[in-house]
Amino acid sequence: MSIDVTRQLAKVENPEVYQQRLHKLQVRCVQEIRLLNKKLNEFHQQACRHTLQQRIQELQQRQRFYQTQLAGLEQCALG
Repeated sequence: MSIDVTRQLAKVENPEVYQQRLHKLQVRCVQEIRLLNKKLNEFHQQACRHTLQQRIQELQQRQRFYQTQLAGLEQCALG
């Protein structure tokens, strides 16, 4: 949702009404900023979780690889 501050304040001639609208717009902008910050934080957390999950999978694959290598080496040592 976008706020056209210039358009909403340009038509106002009464200083009192101007101040009221200005305050309402300021409050609305702060609310929008907070909402956007919240969403950005959520997206950042999701991205971190996704990256972490990928890293875990990579490490598990490497672990399986080395376990297989170790098992092969143990067979060679026994044989």
